[in-house]
Amino acid sequence: MRARFAAITVVTGLLLASCADTNQPHQAGPSVLADSPVTAPPTSPTTPNPTTPTPTAPRASEPSSCQRNAETALATPEIGRTDVLVSGNRRAPGSIDLLSAPVVVIDLPTSATWIVPHFDDPDSCQPRWYVTLDDDRSLGVDPTGIIGETGAAIAPPESIGGSVRSALVDLKQFDNPLPDSRVARFGPWRAALVDPTDRYGHAVLGDRIEAGAVEIVNDTTGEQTRIVIEAPTVIEGISPMLIDVDGGNDATPELLVTLSNDDVGAWLALYDIDGSLRAESPPIGQGFRWRNQLGAGSTGPAGEFEIVDVRTPHLDGTVEFFRVVGDRLQRTASITGYTNHTLGSRNLDLGILVDADGDKVDEVVLPTRDLRSIAVIDRVADGAVELGRVELDGALTTNIASQWIDGQAWLALGVSSGRVMIFGTHTTGLAD
Repeated sequence: MRARFAAITVVTGLLLASCADTNQPHQAGPSVLADSPVTAPPTSPTTPNPTTPTPTAPRASEPSSCQRNAETALATPEIGRTDVLVSGNRRAPGSIDLLSAPVVVIDLPTSATWIVPHFDDPDSCQPRWYVTLDDDRSLGVDPTGIIGETGAAIAPPESIGGSVRSALVDLKQFDNPLPDSRVARFGPWRAALVDPTDRYGHAVLGDRIEAGAVEIVNDTTGEQTRIVIEAPTVIEGISPMLIDVDGGNDATPELLVTLSNDDVGAWLALYDIDGSLRAESPPIGQGFRWRNQLGAGSTGPAGEFEIVDVRTPHLDGTVEFFRVVGDRLQRTASITGYTNHTLGSRNLDLGILVDADGDKVDEVVLPTRDLRSIAVIDRVADGAVELGRVELDGALTTNIASQWIDGQAWLALGVSSGRVMIFGTHTTGLAD
């Protein structure tokens, strides 16, 4: 199935002043000992034939009755992250019929690098976004176009209410943190990757520095737990993921990381919050081969809870689904031809879980291997299938961002043509 969508292009002529770079993670290191670069898939989707109606003037702001990222089992109010949830789980609340959703295409001064929800207007029922550009500027954007410039780019960004800060600020709460780790939170627990080491020189994330441990802190009790990974293995990623594989029955999360070494490559490891190993997946079986953990949610055919990753995202790009079976993460399904990472990048957020077809069950939304389409992957009784894909106006250059308004999920992403694409049901300020 190829998605056909009604597109609205918003062209702006706003001129923005140059701003200095701030809050950049540590610099890229030596050349990569690596998987091959992302290559194009054998086939590509048919190009949609969008129309370009002229936008109407936006309505004046009125006190809104809508709920923006309201407190749910998944969402924390008014916190916007590139990895969607404060737990590090890329699972978006709400529903969207992505393959038929309208899309607004907004021209930018240059290509976008990061996007997060921006909750700077409490009276607006339109999704608003903070967008960083590849020339170190930043903008505010909504479906009517560019709202205005927002100063020097803060990268990677995290929004809290109407403000934006670096996603790395809270690392100072940990002992010897990985310089570009993200802090994951779940209830009273917070966790980050720590003890940087260069003992595994794969360098697919931009340099040779990976984590040798993960630290967990309980803010209620003050208890600290440190999970130390024995050499030569490392944690190959930038964030732990806190997920409740027991379905909320104990209100206590488990911690998911990707472990790697130069002997058997990468595997998923699930730990209890006390630091004991709960379950593991089989390793890839070859050194210098990686998998990028994507998220966890109700992806199973009947809504069963599963963990999702992309195995070798720079090679064949296989989306894998796992369930906890005893002390094993058992693979239940897989499908090949996708990616959620580009070689050498610290953006690991190119894929999300969301109800993308309105069936109240999570699907996987992520790019094809050439980064020029986003696909919807669904679990069925005998495996996984692609429901369809939407062709983009260029190669994906940002994370896939999401926010939730009145039960609807809105998605936003940036592409190499210097545009932002916003997917959702547009009800105010735009032509039908």
